[in-house]
Amino acid sequence: MGELLNGSPLFPGENDIEQLCCVHRILGTPSPQVWPEITELPDYNKISFKDRAPVPLEEVLPDASAQALDLLGQFLLYPPRQRIPASQALLHQYFFTAPLPAHPSELPIPERTGGPAPKAPPG
Repeated sequence: MGELLNGSPLFPGENDIEQLCCVHRILGTPSPQVWPEITELPDYNKISFKDRAPVPLEEVLPDASAQALDLLGQFLLYPPRQRIPASQALLHQYFFTAPLPAHPSELPIPERTGGPAPKAPPG
């Protein structure tokens, strides 16, 4: 969702460590206070990162609506059990605020390319 709102990757890491640094730059460095179960991760003590405070999502995506930022913030929580489940996310106010989503019948149907040609009917 962040990439759709941003028009580019929100966390553009080239490898695992860089990816983690990109996440930490925006979400802040996770700690046991924010995510108690982090200490149970198998590689928790193998690497340390500079302490960073989270950046408000309004600064990361200044053109996003308040509803979009609220929903994105509920997706981007470190503790997995605190993240919004898909069933609740679909009921979030973001999806009921203008501009409303298009009905599936209004969406374009992409053309198939690169696959085998359809077979001619027998006859």
